[in-house]
Amino acid sequence: MAVSLVALLTTLAVPSFEDLRKRHGVTVVAEQLLADIKRARIEAMLRGKPVALAATGDNWRKGWRLVVDSNANGRVDSSEPVLRTRGPLPPEQQVSANAGIGNTLGYRPDGRSGQPGGALQMGTLRICERTPAGHIRHAHAIVISATGRARLTRDRERAARGACAGDPGS
Repeated sequence: MAVSLVALLTTLAVPSFEDLRKRHGVTVVAEQLLADIKRARIEAMLRGKPVALAATGDNWRKGWRLVVDSNANGRVDSSEPVLRTRGPLPPEQQVSANAGIGNTLGYRPDGRSGQPGGALQMGTLRICERTPAGHIRHAHAIVISATGRARLTRDRERAARGACAGDPGS
């Protein structure tokens, strides 16, 4: 009897634990990305030079690099110091940015975000977790304001619609 009860409880708990683990994984990636964005802003102010957070290979899913963008071109050049590198995400996770951010988020020495050439840069990065069937189950968004301030939110609307930035209809 006791063995049957333990087996039943284990069967019920495993799917819930798996969902919790995946939700935690998305939250960890979102918090790492937010920390790197905040570090980019601080490094730009401390160094008095532009700093960029750039998607690896123009794809945020492949990871990102934090670099001192000495020539303010918004690209990672071999002569520029790399301050941090994050590797690729697990297959079920996705990070994507809207057109306001694109593949590079730049910070100026005054702490404001900006595109190469000085244009205002603000927008949203979305961090999502897909189910094996391709549906979005968990999602977060990092919103970059016009002043360069970053904030993390749960993106319940996108998760409920099953869409993430870069998906059709998002």
